[in-house]
Amino acid sequence: MRNAVSGHSGGRRRRRRDTSRLTLPGGKITLRKVLERLAMKLKELRRQRGWTQPVLAKRSGLSAGYIARVETGRHDPKLSTLVKLAKALGVPVTELLG
Repeated sequence: MRNAVSGHSGGRRRRRRDTSRLTLPGGKITLRKVLERLAMKLKELRRQRGWTQPVLAKRSGLSAGYIARVETGRHDPKLSTLVKLAKALGVPVTELLG
């Protein structure tokens, strides 16, 4: 039976894991920092090849707008998307994150 005030059934509550902060060997790192690092590295690798965002988009099968959002740190891409980007750039996925 649920509590009329809190709406809670009295059972054990599960705590949501906060994934916005991760603890790595070097200390705490935020998701924002990871996305900023990815953005800088993606832009750097693209420019080294002399490619525009539309060129990378075509080679990776993504849209130019999507590439722009990742390069500005406004989007958190899935692993499968990172694989597409890495393949298009000819680098391992780890290079995008490092």
